[in-house]
Amino acid sequence: MLRFFFLVLALSVALLPACDSDGGNEGSPDVVTTLDTGSDTVPIPDATKDTVSNDVPPADAWQATEAPLEPSAAYLARKEACLSACAEDEGRNEQTCRVKLGITELNEQTIDDACADLYERIDCSDFRLASLVRLLYLDRETGTLTEETREQIETTLRDFKYWIDEPGQDEMCYWSENHQVLFHSGELLAGQLLPETTFTNADMTGAEHAAKAAPLLERWLDLRGRVGFSEWHSNVYFNEDIPALLNIVDFADDETLRTKAAALLDLMLFDMINNYYDQRFVTVHGRTYESKFIDGLKDSVDRFAWLAFQGAEEACGGFSGSFLATSTYFPPPILETIAAECTERHEHKQRDGWTIEEGPDYGLGYEGLDNVVIWAGMSALAAPQLIQGTIDVVNEYELWDGFLFGALPDNIKSLVQGMDNMGTLVPLTEEALPVSRGIALEGMNTYAYRTPHYQLGGAQDYNPAYFTAQTRIWTAALDKHAYVFTSCPVLVNETLAGDVTIAGGWIGGWTPRGTMYRNVGVFQYRTGEIPAIVADFLTADHTHAFFPKDGFDEVRQEGNWVLGNKGDGYLALWSEAPMTWAEDNDYELKTEAYDNTFVIELGSSEEYADFDAFVMAVTEAAIGVDDGTLTYESPSAGRVVVGWTGPMTVSGEEVDLGPFLRWDNAYSQTPHGSWRTWIRHGDDILDLDFENATRRMLRSQQ
Repeated sequence: MLRFFFLVLALSVALLPACDSDGGNEGSPDVVTTLDTGSDTVPIPDATKDTVSNDVPPADAWQATEAPLEPSAAYLARKEACLSACAEDEGRNEQTCRVKLGITELNEQTIDDACADLYERIDCSDFRLASLVRLLYLDRETGTLTEETREQIETTLRDFKYWIDEPGQDEMCYWSENHQVLFHSGELLAGQLLPETTFTNADMTGAEHAAKAAPLLERWLDLRGRVGFSEWHSNVYFNEDIPALLNIVDFADDETLRTKAAALLDLMLFDMINNYYDQRFVTVHGRTYESKFIDGLKDSVDRFAWLAFQGAEEACGGFSGSFLATSTYFPPPILETIAAECTERHEHKQRDGWTIEEGPDYGLGYEGLDNVVIWAGMSALAAPQLIQGTIDVVNEYELWDGFLFGALPDNIKSLVQGMDNMGTLVPLTEEALPVSRGIALEGMNTYAYRTPHYQLGGAQDYNPAYFTAQTRIWTAALDKHAYVFTSCPVLVNETLAGDVTIAGGWIGGWTPRGTMYRNVGVFQYRTGEIPAIVADFLTADHTHAFFPKDGFDEVRQEGNWVLGNKGDGYLALWSEAPMTWAEDNDYELKTEAYDNTFVIELGSSEEYADFDAFVMAVTEAAIGVDDGTLTYESPSAGRVVVGWTGPMTVSGEEVDLGPFLRWDNAYSQTPHGSWRTWIRHGDDILDLDFENATRRMLRSQQ
């Protein structure tokens, strides 16, 4: 049995893509009311739902006319400055800025290196593909490239392998969400650029490649438009999705694809705006890296955010930033307005993705390449429903020596094939569900509460006691340097494989039951809930908290509380188990318990006379865990009660733990799965319709 469990573990972990970047429509149920008020009016949102703010008028009181969708003057000024600054950089992606400006002096070495990566078909070649495609299309406008460079890039594109089902072995990752849109958009645009040319690897014309990629691309766009991303709020991989989408907006011949890509960019911006605080993502991350928060919060997408809505420090270039600086896409001004308005106070709920059981609701089966790759995008390949389809695809396309699967030891490959013949794969994955399904990035309910002095953001009640690999479940921040979160690292049993941390000390590991209400969060780790087949192999010997002393103005420890302040913002972290500071760093609070409960409370000078008053109020509050249930007399929220199961109550009232709407905040109330999203500010409405492929501004007239 141990050998069988190792199989599931090996499959689960090995099938996690880990390439770092730095470098039939059934309609929208009950979401639209069509007003028969003449041809100059258009459908507007039904604002009668219980989730809608009371100050929104009922639908029959609205009329709306189409308004111009134009960039703001502020955005155009940022773009002009960014384009010039970007062109001064020697990086590969920044060469697009030089070509856009007609600057003939290029860093040819970066172009040569990108072409070499495509010829060698190494991991992340699709990132280079996006840049090379963009260079060629921009060159059509400016004629900047030399004939030699132009031919070099075209030859590279002609000889490239664009998808799993094409001939040839390679080390490229096709499996994750961001890679899929990069490959599909690259194939579409390369084929469109050279329609009559025969592409050597698959012996297809460019036109045939474009025709093959288009439906795969549209399916990808529609899923994200309706239900959001599996790589939820990824501060790394949004930086890869965005360039692919910008390439589609700028260069695709198909207007439907262009419109849907632009609408999805709008939704990604709306996501960032709702979850940003102090110019950074402060929330749960579906896929991230420890380098993004060990020394201050960092986002790969920060340059894009600054240009789009001044969401980060002034900086230009990078992958998504340089593409935006050279793009025809612009953020609708309504999003810039919302970003400025909700900076200081905001409460937000959001649902992204789907569960494995919900797949058929969105046209997803569990077998066949076109379905399996979608599930791979949410790291679900080893889940019981998917494991057979996964192995069938690997066998059919001879992928055992390729990316991910090639990392499995030969004895494990033989074991998989033998178990496949015996029909025992599915029962094994069911028995090891916290691992086989735990790594799947399933439907996520995200909560964020923001004031001028702090934000609490994270996953609301997501898959407790499951194994995850690249996630961070929650974050509380006073600014981008003063922030706190917790984790329970997973270790391989020392007697079996040595004391090896799986996923990372600060990302992944065993998920807590996380529950949040405004400025208070409760995070319960219960590894005792994990089945023996898993617990005997994967262990956890501690929980710990990330609490960087240098990021705070002052840090105090009183009993089981550690408290800090930054400016007028205050933060307090309680642990059921005593916490001690690590000796080898200045940011780790360690406990000796792996079944443990943490509580976070945030406050500010608005509620307390000073930090001393906050410390006194919090540390004198009654708090404790009895038979697995946390009771905390929060000085701000009232009595908080939550157990391992059941509701979270605050002052006797149940807290909404989900499932949430797709968007639920002051600006949008959109059902999850809807083909259409409305984002409203004042009389302006951004109308994004994936069913009819329209993107427009409306102006309500009351």
